[in-house]
Amino acid sequence: MALASDAKNRQDELREQLRRKYVGEILKRVDEFYEYVQRGDAVQASEKIYRAAEEFVKLMAELKDIPEAREANFAGRWTRGLLFSASEKLDLTSIFDTADVLHVEGFHERSMSLENVRKRGKKVADEIIARLKAEGLA
Repeated sequence: MALASDAKNRQDELREQLRRKYVGEILKRVDEFYEYVQRGDAVQASEKIYRAAEEFVKLMAELKDIPEAREANFAGRWTRGLLFSASEKLDLTSIFDTADVLHVEGFHERSMSLENVRKRGKKVADEIIARLKAEGLA
């Protein structure tokens, strides 16, 4: 009985540490996305929502303790391959794939209209917020 209680306490502590490490940053990037959309800056809006999605995938990977999170921690960094693999395992491809298109086409290539960035980015933001709430993290 005490072992189960200790394990639950450790799990709750880890969950709280991960919430503190990631959730504030995720929400900050979502807010920045909307600020840049308001300013008419599709390039920076694209980058901010990608960063929110990237941090969200990392949070969920660490929370679920999947191998990609352990590999990233061991290597000291996340690679795009690990992020894509983690998003697939965690059923987050709708979030991460859309955010990656915004990152590549909206930020690097600068080929997306503000309206396209706004629509796609809002979808990503809404899904991130909904998942954070469903996990009891926001």
